[in-house]
Amino acid sequence: MRIWILIVVCTLAAAGGCAGPIQERPVAMPPAPAHISHPVFIKLHDPARADELIHDCNVMLTQIPSVASYAVGRHLDTGRDTVDGDYDVALYVGFDSLEGYAEYVDHPLHVELVRKWRPHWLWIRVHDFQDETPR
Repeated sequence: MRIWILIVVCTLAAAGGCAGPIQERPVAMPPAPAHISHPVFIKLHDPARADELIHDCNVMLTQIPSVASYAVGRHLDTGRDTVDGDYDVALYVGFDSLEGYAEYVDHPLHVELVRKWRPHWLWIRVHDFQDETPR
């Protein structure tokens, strides 16, 4: 009988049943985005032109030197009711500094993209924010 008790105790200990309290360990942070994030959501008068806008963003905005990170695309339908998909094109541009952001805003390629596409926007939403994650 004692051997069975010893086997049960050893099995529980090996399986973590006697591991004790959970200890906090430093967790490696995932890669950080750029320090300043510039997400933009655009609703077009004609949604069929979304591919053209995405193309123009890829051609023009990626050439601006102060752009540290970049992504553009359409809404991803994940089936979640809490996700707002009422836009045609989403754009993310990241910058390492406020100076880089200011250079982007005034850069001729950005100005030209806005000039070309502004008449085609039903609306645009821009939500700039600064990364404050402790590193």
